[in-house]
Amino acid sequence: MSKKYGNLLSPIKIGGQALKSRLIYPQAINHTLQGSEDFPASPMISFLSGVAKNGAAIVTVSPGNSINAKDRFVRYNLDDKRVLNYVSQMFDEIHFFGAKATMTYNPRHFHGSLEFSPRPDPNEELGDLPPVPGGDGQMFSREKPYDGPVMSEAQMDELIHEMVNRLKVWKYCGADMVSLRLETYLSPLVNLRTDEYGGSLENRARFPLRIFEGIKEAVGRDFLIEVIIFADKDAHMTKGLSVDEAVAFAKLVESTGNVDLLTLRQVNGGATFYVNRPESVQKVLSVAEAIKAAGVKLPIAVTGGFQNPNVMEQAIASGKTDMVVMGRGFVCDYEFGKKVKEGRGEDVVPCVMCNKCHNYSEAGPSIHYCTVNPVSGLQHKIDRLVKPQVDTKKVAIIGGGPAGMEAAQVLVARGHRVDLFEKANALGGQLIHADHVDFKWTYKRFKDYMIDQLAKTSVNLHLGVNATPEMIAQGDYDVVIAALGAEPNIPDIEGLDEVKFWTAAGVYGKSAELGEKVIVIGGSLTGTETGIYLAKEGHKVTVLTRQKKLCADANFIHSIQDTYTRVLKGGYEITTPYWDKIEGFNGITGATTVCVKDRELTYQDSQGQNHVLDMDSLVVSGGMNGLLDEALAFSDAADCFYMIGDCKKVENVAMAVRTAFEAASAI
Repeated sequence: MSKKYGNLLSPIKIGGQALKSRLIYPQAINHTLQGSEDFPASPMISFLSGVAKNGAAIVTVSPGNSINAKDRFVRYNLDDKRVLNYVSQMFDEIHFFGAKATMTYNPRHFHGSLEFSPRPDPNEELGDLPPVPGGDGQMFSREKPYDGPVMSEAQMDELIHEMVNRLKVWKYCGADMVSLRLETYLSPLVNLRTDEYGGSLENRARFPLRIFEGIKEAVGRDFLIEVIIFADKDAHMTKGLSVDEAVAFAKLVESTGNVDLLTLRQVNGGATFYVNRPESVQKVLSVAEAIKAAGVKLPIAVTGGFQNPNVMEQAIASGKTDMVVMGRGFVCDYEFGKKVKEGRGEDVVPCVMCNKCHNYSEAGPSIHYCTVNPVSGLQHKIDRLVKPQVDTKKVAIIGGGPAGMEAAQVLVARGHRVDLFEKANALGGQLIHADHVDFKWTYKRFKDYMIDQLAKTSVNLHLGVNATPEMIAQGDYDVVIAALGAEPNIPDIEGLDEVKFWTAAGVYGKSAELGEKVIVIGGSLTGTETGIYLAKEGHKVTVLTRQKKLCADANFIHSIQDTYTRVLKGGYEITTPYWDKIEGFNGITGATTVCVKDRELTYQDSQGQNHVLDMDSLVVSGGMNGLLDEALAFSDAADCFYMIGDCKKVENVAMAVRTAFEAASAI
């Protein structure tokens, strides 16, 4: 084993128990692994045991599943012995790979009828809370206002009693610990009580301390307790603790001896590439460092966008933290642990932070939930799906985008000889646009990673070569794979054929050629991000969409939660979408383009009224059309033919990678 990541992979003693490494897998379960079953489904068990196999010392298990976008929570039915059998199997598989299993416990999931604090009217004045940068945002409520009685002492005892009884069952099934999120009680913006359980930090922590003591007394000292808190310098705007309060809370729980691990979570830990940057992990590390500097010996873990083994190794080696929590990284690369043990951190598949693994899109769930890992969701049946490699084939791949590059790597790994033809002078396909956009840094990182990985293989690259069916037919190939991609779709708009316009894909790297006032027709994720790019380049941009909101095709977290968010009194939130903070960017929803003429565009609003906008340049984002006919022209160039990526069906990077893996695995 390589010593490059010796600190990250070293064992640690917590609460009298030894953990095999410093890696924790949090509650980051994709909804598609679990349906409406009231027991752990086979895909869920397979995934979690795979995480343990992949290096995690602690694997976090949810006691159920939010099975739809409205967060309807379905709990495992622990009153049914048949369900307990499946729960035990889940813990047993996690233990098989030397990991500890922890169950999350959020009292809101179990005691939604018991309100700890009063909830004021949602129209209450915001008071002296700090302003939200970039605009007023939108106010909405996740829950109806509550004006009933607050939780009494007797109800607190009832909650603890029910909690420990449930934990006893989990322990009986094989759970080693519990992970508690108690911001309902700890946050000064959520805990509004004025008695001995509200106000000062000591008062807000009073009930959590009773919970910790009750668990240890009833379930046993050997049953570990992890407490997760939100904490960073912006926590005063959210349901978290400030740095000073986090330090004080750490000292408080350490003095009781009832908490075994304190995990710090940054405020925007669930955000996508818009908000999270490689340096964002330093925010939560600074809180951990402050706790350590205060003399706290309680083991500390940190979470908030960690994936790079070098960053995690340094964080532990420097003494800033004892453990690191990583969610997406385990989803992106099922060989993470193997690569880290071998000192190959550069070979770890980078996450693009698309959040497909964290939530549904509004269009509904999909099993294809990881953009960069085509095996995601298939691990429990991959041996049945993937065809064993029998003999070596000579394969030609036409197209060097993400689909072509993925297919080439899989084919070489299976022992085939591969030639890849790309008509451009560089690999990357449509991902090349990420070279010009600062907020698409994760996609640039993934593209560069794919190119670097391809360079380590025996693939014969032919760049700047526009392959033809005749050329390929003369190459004596056993298999031809068409990965030609797609071309922009031009919508039928009156006057469009008489004016100069740009396609969304065509503006990247050429923004200086556009005029000051730019209109983008089409407000999908592609159109909106193109508008953001142009606005950041100094243009005054207006994006038009027929939908009720911009980015309607993006998943919920990407378009809503990936914002500047703060929790107000009573649990109400204000959010400001990322694009509202971009100077020069404007979006118009419910707008149907009627016609364009010279330097004017006419659109019709949702009320049927026409409006005219001036423009210097026009960008059309009308989707893409797969190069199906061009791909089919290669079908007779070899005895075996496949189509992958957008030329097969226009979707996204995730499906390009998935279809490439599927085809290559069948050869």
